Amino acid sequence: MTILVTGATGAVGAGLSTRLSKEGLSVRVMTRSPETSPFPKDVQVAKGDFSDLTSLRSAVEGAFEAADLKSAELIDLPFRSSNEPAFMRSYA
Repeated sequence: MTILVTGATGAVGAGLSTRLSKEGLSVRVMTRSPETSPFPKDVQVAKGDFSDLTSLRSAVEGAFEAADLKSAELIDLPFRSSNEPAFMRSYA
């Protein structure tokens, strides 16, 4: 099960990402600047931005849960019937 964490470069998101990884969960973070974002080696880093729907779709691909710390929500995936999670529609 992969968990996507947005807002992962902030204090809370970085701590959550590291903690989930240490707990043995598969973690993916989304950041605008992956080359300058230090995360543990087992954390997947996806380049993305909420203003870019294509990058957002790519970051969400295969995730079962999303911790959206940018807007402080926990979002359940899998996708709805339109194959697009609700939080993606809210930013589209």
